[in-house]
Amino acid sequence: MGNQKKHISFVKISYVTVTILLIAALFYNQILPPTINLIIKIAAVLLLIGLFLIKVKKFILITLSVLLALASGTLFYSQYAFDRLINQENKEIDVVTLVVLKDSPLASLSDLKDVKIGFADQMAAPLVTYITKKINEKASSFVSIHADDDLSNLDKLMNKSIDVMVLDNSLRDTLIEAVPDFETKTKVIATIQKVTIKDDTSIPVDTSNHPFIVLISGVDTRQAGAVADKARSDVNILMVINPLTRQVLTISIPRDTYTPLGCRGGAMDKLTHSGVYGIDCTVKTIENLFSIKINYYVKVNFTAFVNIVNVLGKINVYSKYAFTTTKYVSYSKHYTFKVGMNLMNAEQALFFSRERHAFTGSDVQRGLNQQEVIKGMINKVTEPATLLKIESLISVASKSVDTNFSVEAVMKLVQNQLSSSTAWTISPSALTGKADYQPTYSMGSRLLYVSWPDQTILKELQGRIKVMMTVIH
Repeated sequence: MGNQKKHISFVKISYVTVTILLIAALFYNQILPPTINLIIKIAAVLLLIGLFLIKVKKFILITLSVLLALASGTLFYSQYAFDRLINQENKEIDVVTLVVLKDSPLASLSDLKDVKIGFADQMAAPLVTYITKKINEKASSFVSIHADDDLSNLDKLMNKSIDVMVLDNSLRDTLIEAVPDFETKTKVIATIQKVTIKDDTSIPVDTSNHPFIVLISGVDTRQAGAVADKARSDVNILMVINPLTRQVLTISIPRDTYTPLGCRGGAMDKLTHSGVYGIDCTVKTIENLFSIKINYYVKVNFTAFVNIVNVLGKINVYSKYAFTTTKYVSYSKHYTFKVGMNLMNAEQALFFSRERHAFTGSDVQRGLNQQEVIKGMINKVTEPATLLKIESLISVASKSVDTNFSVEAVMKLVQNQLSSSTAWTISPSALTGKADYQPTYSMGSRLLYVSWPDQTILKELQGRIKVMMTVIH
């Protein structure tokens, strides 16, 4: 009898322990809506009090202890996983390459003593100073040559009036588009990185009961983990979210939109080039274009896009048109999509979201397709089976996604979602424009394809944003 009492006593102690653990988990976990969290806390306390007021069978105590232990573990882990999922990168990296002709004998920084090195005017003065210092550390001295822009700098390299050109690597693909044989005629002899600590430019808001605006910026960096690198902003989608009306307005902005930069004194350039000067420049450029304030941004690179879909598995994406991807997307592979829903793997989703030459609407339709891919990914993420893939998602997202969303802001949005069964209404739209060829700040006087924003459509979108941002209680 004494052993049985001791055994029952041990069961009671275990029950009390896991109940206290559950209450601690509820204080730690911020994902559950406050009302639900409070109800569970009260229930846990009442069950604990009930243990001492009524006689409970050992089997029931053991069962409750196991369930409470599982609940505690789930609450602790979900919050721990969520905290790791929000990656607030506080730095940006300028990646600069030193480029020479393919047959040049120069092979490293140590070889650059007394050689002629070309710098483009568009490169920021602090970055030029930093690069100069790094070269001097190895070569002690060199001759600095002025160039109006990267294309002029490349011309100097090709005609051998300079020995080395300094290239901001974020503009490499733009240079290749203008000079397709650039990489076959040149080689990189050194790479220099400059790290800059970013200021927090977010505009905090209670995301559970106040409208807010998020910019999704897809940057043109294809190396895994390179989300901190400055790069062209090739995908720009505004998400205007009103949690009170459960409405989302998405607006895709063509990469070639010709508009004043939010940095560099408002010089005219393509929107995509704003990313070369950092995510804050992209945010400010779009704020000025739409006369709005952006609360948060989410920056993701193409590698992350593929990896996230790989983890999620195939996603369903709606296509307005039937089309086959063109050689401009890939010279070796093509994919065909039908009108309606298409089940896509990661590569197919990437091709679908990057294709523009198959459409009369070109970049506008590409932006709308990108919105459909995002919807497909959101639908997949909300499936219960995705919970089993949370660690893999965290591994990918923490390396390749950067945001200035605070954990608290995201948490309140999640709580709002858990508290309401009302479906969200998502309205896709796009800024359109008129094709033209104009000089750009980033690439100098050479005429590049641009798109002047349609002022009528722009004003219409501004009006829709204003309506969405109206607080309705």
